Amino acid sequence: MPIIRVNPARLMKLIGKDITINELSEILFRLKCEVEVCEDGKLAIEVNNDRPDMMISEGIARSIRGLLEIELGYKRPITRESDLSTLVHKVPSRPYIAVAIVRNVNIDEEFLEELIQFQEKLHITYGRNRRKVAIGLHDLSKLPCREISYALVPLSKRFVPLHHYSEMSVGEVLKKTEQGQKYGSISLYNNMHPAVMACNEIIAIPPVINADITRIEPGTKDLFIDVTGIDYDAISRVLDVIVTNLTERGGIIERIEVVKENSKVITPELREDIMRIEINYINKLLGTSLTSEKVVKHLKTMRFEA
Repeated sequence: MPIIRVNPARLMKLIGKDITINELSEILFRLKCEVEVCEDGKLAIEVNNDRPDMMISEGIARSIRGLLEIELGYKRPITRESDLSTLVHKVPSRPYIAVAIVRNVNIDEEFLEELIQFQEKLHITYGRNRRKVAIGLHDLSKLPCREISYALVPLSKRFVPLHHYSEMSVGEVLKKTEQGQKYGSISLYNNMHPAVMACNEIIAIPPVINADITRIEPGTKDLFIDVTGIDYDAISRVLDVIVTNLTERGGIIERIEVVKENSKVITPELREDIMRIEINYINKLLGTSLTSEKVVKHLKTMRFEA
């Protein structure tokens, strides 16, 4: 199971209440998590694979606020429509993309470190080491233009990869960089590779690496996010998890029209699944005699709407 490292002071601030490490451990145990205090004072929290929303402090704090009854039920995020557009061409090796903007994220150094950790934990677990799902995080203000496209590009097309200082061809990136050697074979197709572009300028070659032009850093305020993969349901749900966690920092989600051939969809979809369960069935399964009011209360503490 994934282990994430978090700053306890940052976590307490997000929870909105100071609690002891022992109290925190007991609460997290109720959420199927294990906690250890590291030598540097940070907490190492082991999270279940089925809780990708808790692979970052914002998601952990949201769950804890429910159990402490600081905040109950599901808080629907603030959304609005974006004027940014995304055109999807045929990419047989990695056919699906979902995108979003989240404004007012206001990234500092500590959050940036944890955001990158969150991205990688999602890659390893839900993304199956980027084969199924890969995530690109970009500084919105650095996009070359407002017209995004997703397409195959020739290996000769050039860009400056993240944390590099000179242009390389896509083929050189795949052969010479650490990320390219790890992930470069995943989505190759007929000597071409998927790319996310802004006005024909590469901003990412998923699932390998972003371009340096849209690098996020302390001071970044607004994010553009792309999620690509081979399973549309998976990329859509991962994007939902990312953007809803960012709203815990006061972020505002902008939904984007994604056009593919003769179809279009607005992402993130922010899907809500509805289940109908008989109270008698719950009591029979648990061996309890809970009233409907008690069941609703317990569901709300787990941040469900009921």
